[in-house]
Amino acid sequence: MTLLNAVEILKEAGISKSTLYRLIDEGLPYTYVGKRKMFDPNDVNQFIKKKRNAIKQNLVQGHNYTNEEITLMFNCKKSGCIRMSNTKRAMILISNYTGIGNSHTNYWKNDILYFSDDNSDASNEMLSLQEKKLALSSSNKTTLYLFDSYEKGIYNYRGIVKLISEPYIVDEYNLILNNNQKVWKYQLKLIDQNDYLSYDFIKHINKTNTLKGSESKEKTKLINREICEMVLTKKYIISNPEIEKYVMNRANGICELCEKPAPFKVNDIPFLQIYYINSSQEDGKDNVSNAAALCPNCYQKMKHLNLKEDKKTIQYNVDNANWIYNEEFSLNKLVKCPYCHKKNRVDLEEYTVESESESEYGMGPDIYHIVRKDSYYTCDYCQKDFLITGYVEEYPLGSVNDDTIESSKISE
Repeated sequence: MTLLNAVEILKEAGISKSTLYRLIDEGLPYTYVGKRKMFDPNDVNQFIKKKRNAIKQNLVQGHNYTNEEITLMFNCKKSGCIRMSNTKRAMILISNYTGIGNSHTNYWKNDILYFSDDNSDASNEMLSLQEKKLALSSSNKTTLYLFDSYEKGIYNYRGIVKLISEPYIVDEYNLILNNNQKVWKYQLKLIDQNDYLSYDFIKHINKTNTLKGSESKEKTKLINREICEMVLTKKYIISNPEIEKYVMNRANGICELCEKPAPFKVNDIPFLQIYYINSSQEDGKDNVSNAAALCPNCYQKMKHLNLKEDKKTIQYNVDNANWIYNEEFSLNKLVKCPYCHKKNRVDLEEYTVESESESEYGMGPDIYHIVRKDSYYTCDYCQKDFLITGYVEEYPLGSVNDDTIESSKISE
């Protein structure tokens, strides 16, 4: 039996820390090894699968449910057309036909639902957080539950759906703002039709959408989904929220091009923007090796100038950052050569000794990893030897509380 620590199980199961804590509260089994909670990946997957199966058994296709029932069943938020249930690895999609609060029109064509979030705005060609999660639902093995709403507060369970294509941008009439707007569209298809999706139902929904938009014939034509022209746009890299979170944590508020702190904060968080070193047209992928966090100035510089030297600098900084960044404790450090000023990847474990003492704060031992005297390193670039001094403080166990690593020339 292979046991994984908390960080490893998050990656293995594809869940967040907050989801893991909620699963533990709901009875997720774990084992203590020393002072750490360890998890059997099979137990975790079975636990999540059991919760998902319980929902599938309780839901009845064609039955009506209240908002409170959906919220309690899925442990999700109470509003929105796209609602995430992390503990159930599920997403609730609400197709709103009430005419209340729905700014965009969902419609069926044959057996495919063309779905948009009510708050969708593709004017900047960026997906919202919830839209990203929907776009990644297939790869993340998230189950999509579709509900229709014809009356405020009442939701009819349509069934489990799957995403059959990548999202794309359309020009669509906004029923609230009374103007044309670019929105993201998703093509969804019921996994089990169960003779519940009839032609009469599709015809009724599309007719209802047309009538509720406006009394004017001109506006009715605009929102009639059967004659609306959908404008497909070029492909974009659909970023995974977990990748974005990793990159932002890795950058720690420092731009990965100019290496300066973010110029301002939003909600007390340093403002950086995700930049893809290689775009989708260059076969770029959504991974931590291709994504960087840039300050607004550098982001605009890359967007308009896209200089090769800057791309090389970003790639160099990202590769180094990925090498040293670890959500658990690590002695991997970048040490600058005092001669050529290049950054060297140094594993300090072979250069340090441990000094342990009991902390006054009661969170376990306070461990200092102290670089041994006369620790020399040969620069990977200029091949000159230089001296490394300093320490890394590990407190609490598995976390870096402080580190001071310096390099100097060897005195002759």
